[in-house]
Amino acid sequence: MGGLTAQHADGFVRPSPPNATTKLSCNWIQEEAAAVLLIVSTATPADVNDGLQQLASEGYQCQAAQDFGAQYCMRPGDAASSEDVVVARDDVWIYLETVNVNARAWLSDIAAQIFG
Repeated sequence: MGGLTAQHADGFVRPSPPNATTKLSCNWIQEEAAAVLLIVSTATPADVNDGLQQLASEGYQCQAAQDFGAQYCMRPGDAASSEDVVVARDDVWIYLETVNVNARAWLSDIAAQIFG
């Protein structure tokens, strides 16, 4: 992905629904300059819904995503050039964290592939 180097994202603890199972995790970094962390998990639809309810207490703002019928939740990151995003629907939870990279179009492509 551009000048970023891929690494496995095991050990990264981020918001997820109760009883989630990680299906895919990737972390792309460019030294200390830029990063993209992607974690795709599954859980029961009820657990995904419970996870979405918890996001508000963590500073996320959620709304319905009109292009793929999921909930789209965003929180500004710790720095001005970072953000955390969750896209969730049915039994799928997609977490994306970025630093100095705009990966929203990429996230939209991933969500479209997963949700159809």
